[in-house]
Amino acid sequence: MPSEVTTKSTIVVPEVMGDMIDAKITALAKLTPYAKVDTTLVGVAGDTKTVPKWAYVGDAENVAEGDEITTKKLGASTTKFTIGKAMQSIGLTQEAINSGLGDPLGQAESQLAKAIMGKVDNDLLDAVLTTSNIYDGTSAVIGYDAIVDAVTKFEDEEDGVEKVMFISPKQEKVLLKDSDFLSADKFQSGVAVNGSIGKIAGCWIKKSKKISLVEAVSAVKAVWTVTIGGTVASGDVFTIHGTEVTLNETSGATAIAAATAIATALGSDAVYDVTRSSAVLTLTEKTGKEGLGGTLVVSTDSEAGTVTAVNTVVGVTPVRAHFVCPIIKLEADSKDTEFTEDELPALTIFLKADTKVDAEWYPKKQQHDITACKYYGVALTNDSKVVLAKFGETNAT
Repeated sequence: MPSEVTTKSTIVVPEVMGDMIDAKITALAKLTPYAKVDTTLVGVAGDTKTVPKWAYVGDAENVAEGDEITTKKLGASTTKFTIGKAMQSIGLTQEAINSGLGDPLGQAESQLAKAIMGKVDNDLLDAVLTTSNIYDGTSAVIGYDAIVDAVTKFEDEEDGVEKVMFISPKQEKVLLKDSDFLSADKFQSGVAVNGSIGKIAGCWIKKSKKISLVEAVSAVKAVWTVTIGGTVASGDVFTIHGTEVTLNETSGATAIAAATAIATALGSDAVYDVTRSSAVLTLTEKTGKEGLGGTLVVSTDSEAGTVTAVNTVVGVTPVRAHFVCPIIKLEADSKDTEFTEDELPALTIFLKADTKVDAEWYPKKQQHDITACKYYGVALTNDSKVVLAKFGETNAT
């Protein structure tokens, strides 16, 4: 009987590990199951993908007999992104493998799967957060009424369209105490979305530590210093924050007189309170208008007079501590048009090359380096299928 020899091929088999890691990625992923995988880039040269977004031309119109309908221009926008890669590598000494303590190879598989899965999920979450479809419910904690208000932003034309909402584990206890929340054990086997804790207001609820708390931000009033200078003459026109002031003989022909006239005219401004010192005006955002003034626009048509504006304090809009919970529509409004141009999925993973595992053996160190890599790109391909629902950490007092 020939002697048995343990070789590196029986210890680390990259192909087998790759299959195992892919399986674990699928099992662990939070957001990935709700993204369509596009494989059109696999085996194709190039690493840039242009994603089309077609604009709706509008509903059909009634046309009277003999009349001619006006043609509409078919509009589309595109988003271009470059394929990237998610990688992680683990080194295992031969001593660790030989000892077998704690199953080092199994642990390496799990850790590599978590690393790749975490990167893909993070990229998908980053894509979701780019939507402008936002429900602001930061004045109250998560609950049935608030979720209903958030869901109606989808403007569904059909009832019963499945949706999933991701919440922070810190929000779970609030929902569990909501009388309208139906826990997953209330549904027949196979009905509930995999991994969900239950359903409320038409949304399956899944927990994810990726949904973190956005800390509160204190309000800061923007302050602008506006200086009138140069030689001011009667008839000069100054425009500050949209308020136009024409100087006349009464206001005088000095910078101080011009500043006085402008301060008087700006006294009723909706955003700024105005004070004056000599030829210098100070515009301060009003309470409740913090961070809303934007860039202060000033101008003059004076030949020799000048006006300048300097932002001395940047305005900041107050924000209550809150969670940002993505709600994703899981299916098309119409089964017949699912994933056509105007029924694209909320999220798409453009796959270039699926998870590949390489193993390198370094005899001098008696070490195996195991590296996993996945080439892909993600995109938010349908804004209408995502709503970012913001719920307060606490109820406003």
